[in-house]
Amino acid sequence: MKATIKLVEVQEISLGIQVAILNVKLKSEINEDVIKFNVSSTGMSLRLTSEISINELYSISKWLEDESSDNSNLRDNDAELRLLAKKLIKISNELETEITL
Repeated sequence: MKATIKLVEVQEISLGIQVAILNVKLKSEINEDVIKFNVSSTGMSLRLTSEISINELYSISKWLEDESSDNSNLRDNDAELRLLAKKLIKISNELETEITL
């Protein structure tokens, strides 16, 4: 499956903890099946936040366990998604920082 991932927003929850909300679209390379869902992540864990069918949940779970398409490492898609969330939170913080010239 091919994944397209988009940052929806970064939210601050209690005690200054930030959560990245990501929109993920999985497209089957065999047929035209598409699964769209949202996940939230602090960079430490993933939480599925969309209503989906059991069959879609199975497909998502399988995709998360698959090896990343980046052949330079040994991470799975779950780890890649968490690392991306952490990176996007950091970038969001940098963009919101005031700069005085």
